[in-house]
Amino acid sequence: MDKIEVAAAKFLRTLGYRDVIHEPDGNPPPDFLVGHRIAIEARGFSPIHADGQAIEGVEDQTTNLWRDLKRLVLSFERSGLPQASWFVFYSFDRPLSRWRKLQPKIQHALHSFAGNLPSGNRHEILIERNFRLQLIRANKPHDSLFVMGGHSEEEASAFADPAMAKWTQLHDAEKIERIRTFRNRYPEWWLIFVDDVGNEWDDVGPAKFRAGMSNSEQWNKIIVIHPNEASRYFEIHPVTGIPAAISLG
Repeated sequence: MDKIEVAAAKFLRTLGYRDVIHEPDGNPPPDFLVGHRIAIEARGFSPIHADGQAIEGVEDQTTNLWRDLKRLVLSFERSGLPQASWFVFYSFDRPLSRWRKLQPKIQHALHSFAGNLPSGNRHEILIERNFRLQLIRANKPHDSLFVMGGHSEEEASAFADPAMAKWTQLHDAEKIERIRTFRNRYPEWWLIFVDDVGNEWDDVGPAKFRAGMSNSEQWNKIIVIHPNEASRYFEIHPVTGIPAAISLG
């Protein structure tokens, strides 16, 4: 089982189910079968494009961004320039543009900065609405004009992010298509989303998810669960009036 399925299985056992069977029919859906009648599909919240195509996971995207930006930053030589170097810090929130879109904007910003070095020790450059650079003068010159400093991710909770409603809808449609051929095998189908993006829960989350759901009637239950605390979850469908985040502990 992958980490999403492990979290889903742990959650099901927290509900009191003991006969949780992983992939009862092999590779085809469902991911789990409970009580020989409840078929369950599990899904994480890795972002997808509006056309439904999957993109890299959050952790991979963050790692790749650091690698690509570091390569670009270190490509600026200090020869012929004033004896100073600048630490480059960056901050962002999601959804984050792909590197092929960010790279020319960042490169242009750094070229402009290098060609007209300003006075002062700290400067901020807005690259996109949710991506910015901060350049801080180093105490001593380094081999390159720019040196990687660090980064921060101003990421909101998965449940508070308005984009999550759209992602939920697209993931929901993807799973419906996946189970279409097998729908009649079992009388009940659940969809479990594992929040592998953010861990801060708020009471407006369920409403935002429900706003993005257009095919919820295809499922008997749609549930969002905490990735690390199996006793914490809320239901998107059906709407039962239960609290936003339930704790069984």
